[in-house]
Amino acid sequence: MPVLGIDIGGSGIKANVVDLDLGEPVGKRLKVATPQPSTPEAVAGAVADLVKRFDVDGPIGCTFPAVVLDGVTMTAANVDESWIGTDAAALFREALGRPVTVVNDADAAGLAARLRAASNVDAVAAAVRVPIRYRRTRAALARLRARAAGTADERLAAFLTGDEVVAAVAAEAAAVLAQHGLEPRPDPVHWRRYGRGPVGALHRACAADLCRAALRAVRR
Repeated sequence: MPVLGIDIGGSGIKANVVDLDLGEPVGKRLKVATPQPSTPEAVAGAVADLVKRFDVDGPIGCTFPAVVLDGVTMTAANVDESWIGTDAAALFREALGRPVTVVNDADAAGLAARLRAASNVDAVAAAVRVPIRYRRTRAALARLRARAAGTADERLAAFLTGDEVVAAVAAEAAAVLAQHGLEPRPDPVHWRRYGRGPVGALHRACAADLCRAALRAVRR
């Protein structure tokens, strides 16, 4: 689920979309200067202008450089003193027209670190990235092969069939299978049999790439 996160600082206001399922920012981070003087009204206007540059609906999370209690800023660090006692959550909700949660920036960082450790999201994200990277590599190579065939580019064709490319794709395939406890074996017969067995399309493609690399090594 994508949500918009905003970090308000004394000199800059940053925003980016965060994928809550992966626990990571996605897309391009945008930054604008914090208005001077950084009064609540001026900052709310700058935040509203920044939010309009993102095509994301739904709730917003906002961090602020102050002690925050139930959305109310009790202190003001590096921002105008008029923030003291301001209901920041209500201010931003009115300016943005959507639910907004405001917390202290250091508290948010600490909470995120604890939740990340408890959820094991790093391991999950890594497990997701490996097959995605492999599929993207194969798709990119397929496009290049089509280009080489369409333009009769012999240099590109030679590069795509070279040892370095074959080995690189095999390494990506091995990483995918390693997630399932399968170790890379320099045996083309093994991978040919594995690919013909009751496996899914992803593993079948991995087996084909590992078989190709193993054959290349045997022929050297």
